Amino acid sequence: DSTTVEWEVQLHSIPVETIKRKGKEVVVNWSVTAFDNDSTFYTDSNGLEMQKRVLNQRPDFTLQTDEIASSNYYPINSAIAIRRKSDNTQLTVMNDRSQGGSVLSSGSVEIM
Repeated sequence: DSTTVEWEVQLHSIPVETIKRKGKEVVVNWSVTAFDNDSTFYTDSNGLEMQKRVLNQRPDFTLQTDEIASSNYYPINSAIAIRRKSDNTQLTVMNDRSQGGSVLSSGSVEIM
């Protein structure tokens, strides 16, 4: 009957092509089925307060981009969250170090 679930993600090595010198990006993605967060998510602001983020929107200007993933990634120092308004359910992913994160589709939290 717990409302808390804990994951430990361990990454031991990333194979890199030495000839082409191409790097790799490691992404962890948590998905919840039937979780409509209305394209809105929250990231912490330097561990002080949660900032509301809306996919493909900026409060000060009209965003025009074809880089959907990179333009919607934000720094995360301690947490990223999504909320479902219908029943006030929230999914929060807390991390133990600074990373980048986003919610590119409904019910899916992504951390790189």
